[in-house]
Amino acid sequence: MITNKTECPFCNRENIASQIVWETEKTLVIVPHWPRCRGHLLVIPKIHTPNIINLPDEYLVDMFKQIRKAEDLLEKAFQAKGFNIITNQGKLAMQSVFHLHFHILPRFRKEAFDPLRLIGEDLKLKHKSVILSVKDALKKAIDEEIRI
Repeated sequence: MITNKTECPFCNRENIASQIVWETEKTLVIVPHWPRCRGHLLVIPKIHTPNIINLPDEYLVDMFKQIRKAEDLLEKAFQAKGFNIITNQGKLAMQSVFHLHFHILPRFRKEAFDPLRLIGEDLKLKHKSVILSVKDALKKAIDEEIRI
């Protein structure tokens, strides 16, 4: 369990640099180190706070703008048909990194998915190749969006 800023993987930019898909002044959007499904993203505020209660409003607004953008791009890049947006806050809610973050989990047709089994080994994907393919697909969708 990681509770302080000095040990926080999201505060250490070197730790996540290769996973960043895009960022704003207030928010990072990354592919997690261990994606649970194709297109799994994390939306993270750039300030260290363990929960939504302590997050300044301007960061919360920007995070939700990035969640909306992520859904749009995942729909275009992967033909996602739905989304789970999940945050775990507090030890009893199974929060393991105490830096607020939202999981964006795209859902697909004919997919067996149990949201309560997110930790199962069967859902873990090979992280390096998945991170690269997700980043590439989303960057392509961003480029196409800019051209429109």
